[in-house]
Amino acid sequence: LASIGKDGVRYFLTIPEFKALQFSNWNKWAKKRLKELKALGKSAIKTRVMGRIHSSPGACKHRRPSSYILFTTFNDNDSPLCCGDCFCPIPLYKIPPTLNNEYSDIVSWCADYRNCDSLQMNCSTGERFGIREMSDLKRSLSKRGLDISKRIRKLTGKPTYYYLFRVTLGKANVKELRRKCPKCGGAWLLDKPWHNIFNFRCERCFLVSNIAWGLWGKTKSLEQQCPSSDPI
Repeated sequence: LASIGKDGVRYFLTIPEFKALQFSNWNKWAKKRLKELKALGKSAIKTRVMGRIHSSPGACKHRRPSSYILFTTFNDNDSPLCCGDCFCPIPLYKIPPTLNNEYSDIVSWCADYRNCDSLQMNCSTGERFGIREMSDLKRSLSKRGLDISKRIRKLTGKPTYYYLFRVTLGKANVKELRRKCPKCGGAWLLDKPWHNIFNFRCERCFLVSNIAWGLWGKTKSLEQQCPSSDPI
């Protein structure tokens, strides 16, 4: 939001943490624009933190996360990069720039993903399109997400997993627990959910997924039909 008054222009923004606007977190483009602004004789930018948004979990506090997860939903406002240890969002400036000294690739992918998730949540226009883009590795959205995850993995040297959406409106089926990694065909079912969301994780392909949302409440009955001693 922005408001224009006699004393200048005011912008109301949300930031991931209190120190987000420190000059050390600015990229070269922001620093260049500030230099141009000063050259025009304009006053310096002033910032003021008004308070905290309590619906946000707050930024990750780990100095060195052991891994990352690229994950977001239609109603998120935080960074789509999550800590693999606490699952809290990680401000993007805490990782090296991923494209042209900034993070435009992540920001663009995130906006498109949330739009696709909104389509499937609204269950009307474009629902199937949104689901396919989030759940099919061959679709544009998933391809971009996988590329971004690979880039972050290379830049940070840390495992970076991409979340593959999974939903079905069908009846409970034991095959859901038996499904393989869609990329390598290997076993990826976890003994217990990671962060209470991800039932599947492939360490080879760096993919995570969940038991289909439509079957979420039937997980225990599925497990009884598919005991751990059975091959997965």
